[in-house]
Amino acid sequence: DQYFCAELPAPAKGRDATVRLFHKVPRHGAHPLQFGRKAVCTLLGCMDRLRWNNCAQSEGEETAAAEAARQAFGPHDFSLAGDDAEAMPSKFPSLGRSRDL
Repeated sequence: DQYFCAELPAPAKGRDATVRLFHKVPRHGAHPLQFGRKAVCTLLGCMDRLRWNNCAQSEGEETAAAEAARQAFGPHDFSLAGDDAEAMPSKFPSLGRSRDL
């Protein structure tokens, strides 16, 4: 059997709470490709964003969003930590630096 699963934060239920959405794909059927987008848009109450082309941004808006993401996630980006081997996250021990090849 095949399943689609989406795990979303549920802050109303607690700090680390999550909600899981499951959809069982029919045995000889096709999984609807837009299921995830439709489920998330329904839960978040933003059905106007169901169609991707309704979410288009100008180049300036895209640039601002990319910079905001860099600022928010920069402290967690191990690739920006320099050449220190300790910067590699321990959950990826099999990934080596190019100098190790």
